[in-house]
Amino acid sequence: MGSPRFFLFLFSSILALSACTGALKPKAPELRILSWSGYFRDEMVADFENKTKLKVVRDYFSNNEELLAKVKSSVASGGKGYDLILPSDYMVQSMVKLKLLKPIERKRLPVLELFSPDFLTPEFDPKLEHSVPFAFGTTGIAVNTKLAASLDLTKGVTWKDLFENSAFSGKVTLLDDAKESLHAALLANGKSWKGLTEADVKMAFAYLKAHKKNLRIFTTETRPVIEGDECVLCQVYSGDALTVSDTKPEIRYFIPNEGATLWTDNFALPVNGYNTDAAYVFVNHMLSAPVAKTFTTITHYPTPNQEARKLLPEAVSKDATIFPAGDQFKKLAFLTEREDLLPLIDRLWTELRSQ
Repeated sequence: MGSPRFFLFLFSSILALSACTGALKPKAPELRILSWSGYFRDEMVADFENKTKLKVVRDYFSNNEELLAKVKSSVASGGKGYDLILPSDYMVQSMVKLKLLKPIERKRLPVLELFSPDFLTPEFDPKLEHSVPFAFGTTGIAVNTKLAASLDLTKGVTWKDLFENSAFSGKVTLLDDAKESLHAALLANGKSWKGLTEADVKMAFAYLKAHKKNLRIFTTETRPVIEGDECVLCQVYSGDALTVSDTKPEIRYFIPNEGATLWTDNFALPVNGYNTDAAYVFVNHMLSAPVAKTFTTITHYPTPNQEARKLLPEAVSKDATIFPAGDQFKKLAFLTEREDLLPLIDRLWTELRSQ
């Protein structure tokens, strides 16, 4: 049973949503959103459209750099842009510096009252001045247990298993993402993103180069690779692996023993967004406890809404691969922006991918 605070918020939210949807006079009949694919299922969008009489137009990106390029191009064109986008943590920092985001008006987001304190002051945007956390997760390793008989999974899995175990040469994949691949190599060598130095970056890329021959591919589309038994150990976003495991129980997701990336995807408002009032209504709707619970159930990506977590089945709410805690959580790190090292990272990544 929910707390009195929850029911008070739920009642006030219903009134607020009713007021917003009933009196909402959008500047356009549609809301344009740029997001990761698979985040907003048709039934979730249809519910919002029915309540607001707005048409939600969805466009997609496969990585943060593609999102940045699309938004920069849209702003440079001088036309009406996306009303709402979903950059990850470090990209929020980059877009703020490039003056691509509008400030967030927190008074228009009553749903923040139900957020976990950890997500009200994230290190990439401590006052939530330009972003609103929507979903979070980790980047770890999916293991095909039928093909990994030689691994003692009772001891967990390590990044060194992925890079150095000769039994899996040619049967491992990395994300086609410079920062994620770099972080995996750093962790395999006892380093982390925090306190990253130029020497660390060079060492990690040398390590990636030395073990590149063991890789099958770099990929942004990990689910088809995992589903097709094309890898034994696969660097993957947590929700993608856990979603596949629903139908392929031989797939297990691990946060490696050395640690992993903690990431947050966030709502943000581009400076050339047009239908901003409607965007705020969408954010409150999608982060409300019932809708956020549905989102986590479908995608296995957790929500920062504490009340939504209480609505989840215990098997989900207490699953440490979805909601890491304690010592495991302490080993996670955001890939915060390192503007001083970015040119070096980009150059070494380009060299690695071209060899």
